[in-house]
Amino acid sequence: MGSYTFNLNQYVKSPSDAEGTAKQFTIEGPATLTREQAQAIFEKQVNTGALTGFKAGDVLSAATQAAAGLAGAQAQLAGGISSLGALVSKATNGATSALTKLPVLNGINPGDFAKQLPGLSSIGSIDASQVTGVLAQAGKLTGQPSDLLTNAVGVGNFGLDATQLEKAGYVKPGTAAKYLTTGQNSLTSVLKSPSVWTGKDGINEVQNLLTNPSAQNKIQQGLMSTGIEQVKQLGLPTDKLSPQLLSGVALNAAKSVTDTVNWAKGQISGIPSDITAGFDQVAKDAAFAVNLVDEKIGNETLNIKAITGSTNTINRATLNAALGRVVGNEKIPKLDFSGDTFDEVATLALKTLSQNIAIVESKANNIFGETLTSDTVDAREARITALKSEATALLASLRSLKTTSTSLAFLGKIDLAIVNVELLIELLDKDITNIQRFKADLQSI
Repeated sequence: MGSYTFNLNQYVKSPSDAEGTAKQFTIEGPATLTREQAQAIFEKQVNTGALTGFKAGDVLSAATQAAAGLAGAQAQLAGGISSLGALVSKATNGATSALTKLPVLNGINPGDFAKQLPGLSSIGSIDASQVTGVLAQAGKLTGQPSDLLTNAVGVGNFGLDATQLEKAGYVKPGTAAKYLTTGQNSLTSVLKSPSVWTGKDGINEVQNLLTNPSAQNKIQQGLMSTGIEQVKQLGLPTDKLSPQLLSGVALNAAKSVTDTVNWAKGQISGIPSDITAGFDQVAKDAAFAVNLVDEKIGNETLNIKAITGSTNTINRATLNAALGRVVGNEKIPKLDFSGDTFDEVATLALKTLSQNIAIVESKANNIFGETLTSDTVDAREARITALKSEATALLASLRSLKTTSTSLAFLGKIDLAIVNVELLIELLDKDITNIQRFKADLQSI
């Protein structure tokens, strides 16, 4: 709550002491109430005589003024408070305009939401599930898989650039200014150099980031959170914005804080038109994503389950008896880890294979999310068939690697990787079958 104290002596020369009027008055209002607004309200009360006869501890409210016949003063108070909304509107009229003047360009669907890694936490008024939707929307607008690095888009699913990676602490400070401002170097050539990476979170080269969608997710959310805090410091009332409006501000602030502040205020004369247009569309589609999460995404997709309040659902006596029949039973051989050895070569080979499997899986998931049409069916079949060949080769390599080690722990890891690849191949086969059915239906038309 905002609270400011004013002295009546500063506004009238001789307050009516005979009536016992207090000299110190405190104006209280919402947390957003500024001193200037409080002073304007106080002066209006002085000018209307509403403070005459008030004793220390007395409270002036709309109700007491109306009871005393001061309806005009009541209206003045209301006007002073409502002006706060006008201030917020003025500070965000550019962002608000984007939500009203544009159509949704490429909004997410429930499938996009389901494939997106979940948001780590809320960002301002945007709760964690809405953050997930906004991240899915950002990735869809970028249109690039998490395992790609391009000069036109940037790194991975969110198109991260060198400046963003510097801000997040993954690329050494000054890299963008030193290597990318003159135009002599490309983004891909700079980021492919291990010397520009800091090693944060174990990421010491660009390939580590391209094969780690979780890290990309973390970086993007961190940039959004930091951006929101910085635009707030520059005067944008982010704590007063709805999730729909704040989502676009967060995504744009993750790119450029100063441009976002000017864009949000509608002061775009110094911003290139393509950046302004991009900010507008991001804001519109991000708001759509928030609304979709609120209105269309069910608890099943959000992984939310109602708490039923069930208690004592396990019979501990039965469970303990069953456990006793296993632990310590002579017929159950004891595990002996003393002979288990670490095979460094095989472990490195498994790590490489696992990274390649993750790349194939990421590519497959991106294709699965595309709409199948008569124009894309042949290309999709070729891409899926190629991925199946890659997956099959990886499966063969895993099975071959399994024969080179006797480590029980290592064999368990290989078996798990084999199961994952077999499931991936099964999904690819199903998609190929669906494609063939689709093509057959086209021929029968």
